[in-house]
Amino acid sequence: MADNLRYDYVTDHLLYHSESGHLIYSCVETCLYTITVTLTWSTYSNADLDLYTKVGTDVCWFGNHPIAGLSLNHDANPNCDSTPTPPEIITGQFNSTETFSVWYNQYSDCAGETVPTTTKIEVTNDGSLNICVNGNLIAPNNTHTINSFAYAGYNNASQPAYASGTSVVVTCESCP
Repeated sequence: MADNLRYDYVTDHLLYHSESGHLIYSCVETCLYTITVTLTWSTYSNADLDLYTKVGTDVCWFGNHPIAGLSLNHDANPNCDSTPTPPEIITGQFNSTETFSVWYNQYSDCAGETVPTTTKIEVTNDGSLNICVNGNLIAPNNTHTINSFAYAGYNNASQPAYASGTSVVVTCESCP
């Protein structure tokens, strides 16, 4: 049995040594969380809205994904095509303190300016320690939800350098 176990010095975990990599036993309590950003709009307009999430200096968006632990499900209604349909979802799992910036824009004027039906940021605590999200204490197995994020404008093409996104600060420590 011992041949099937290994110690991972990076994460400080004892892991089952198989292709699945499923955790059998953690030697320490863990800070682990998932961020999920969702942008949804009516499929009747075929508007080309684009979702962006920045972590560190890297921005995840339709022109640059997956990156920095974040991935985008798909670019919905590109150039006002009818497929793929919304929502656009960016998600990633992290185990350290991170600051995220989130925004969206309407890429072109191929459809009238469209208001999203959902702009939601969820941070789910997947670990065994409390985390802090924008000053709010989140216990293990709980989720913090933010129901809006920044709009970078209409008919302004790609906006990966937008500087006024909604900030989400996740710390692996007690809240101040």
